[in-house]
Amino acid sequence: MKIVYVDTDISGHHISYISALVNGLDNDVVAILPEEVNDLYCKQYTYTTSDWKNGKRSFSQYRKWLDEIYSIIEIEKPDIVHFLYGDFFYRFFGLGLKKFKKYKTVVIIHGLRYGFLNVTSAKMISFFVDKVVVHSEYLKNRFINYGRKNGVHIEYPNFNEKECKPDEARECYNLKPGIPVLGCIGETRTEKGLDILLEALKAVKKPFQLLVAGKPIDYDEEFIKEATKSYKENVHIKLCFLSDDELNKALHSSDIIVLPYRKSFNAASGPLIEGVSINKCIVAPSHGNLYDVVTKNHLGYTFESENVSSLTEVIERVLDNDFIPDENYKKHQEKLKVSYFLKSYDELYKNLL
Repeated sequence: MKIVYVDTDISGHHISYISALVNGLDNDVVAILPEEVNDLYCKQYTYTTSDWKNGKRSFSQYRKWLDEIYSIIEIEKPDIVHFLYGDFFYRFFGLGLKKFKKYKTVVIIHGLRYGFLNVTSAKMISFFVDKVVVHSEYLKNRFINYGRKNGVHIEYPNFNEKECKPDEARECYNLKPGIPVLGCIGETRTEKGLDILLEALKAVKKPFQLLVAGKPIDYDEEFIKEATKSYKENVHIKLCFLSDDELNKALHSSDIIVLPYRKSFNAASGPLIEGVSINKCIVAPSHGNLYDVVTKNHLGYTFESENVSSLTEVIERVLDNDFIPDENYKKHQEKLKVSYFLKSYDELYKNLL
């Protein structure tokens, strides 16, 4: 079959995602991207709508961009058009997607947002396409509650499967042996609640080390140092875009992956996925998709969302107990393999046709 993949970004996991699909499945593939990607072994187009590339996303530019994508698709005449980042359709309620109806269309929505307008937008996007891929059963059920039955759950896999020795990883981040490491890994966006974690740790009495690693967005090193003055000797910071190797070492050096995310976050979590793949204990908030996946699959502990004292209490409990993955945990691990991801997509495409 012939598939056209469309994405609006080529950074981070965007590349891992499209590369897995292009290189892992035996299809005739075309990619439409903002820039050409090396080591992506397929025919590539780069769209020229410059204002759209540069983030000036007015409705007129959005329609111009869609028209350009459609003109390429009319040349290629694929069986399936797959939009890899459907979240950007939220802003314009998926308007313009209807024109692609002559082809089978798939859109990935990575996070379902709260609020009347966002729910309305998600419903409209779903109405205009054949299938909406989401990355958890919880998000699929949300779609069903919206009255839409074309949601498909395909688990987001761990693309970073390199082996790494924990002791060597700890040396990379100057972490001491024998003291548990709490890892808060990824971009320091407000919705990811780093400030909540830093406040909660002020009251933790048991020995711990904190590793904060990732690209600084809303919280910088100065903020972190100021917030952790009372336990600064326990804190290790690496604020930058992490290479795959640096990310892998950050995950392997952590004993516990802490996700202090705010209620506004309702999507799959990369650190959770990658942490579970290497048997880490997960600490997650008690809302939405994160709560559902952690509790159903016995991945660790949950605390009351956005509640500092609850997070303190849970971290104390985690530090006081050895976490041992059980059968539910191990079954979920299997679903995080790239091979499972590719098999799921192969079945989706074949069923569509």
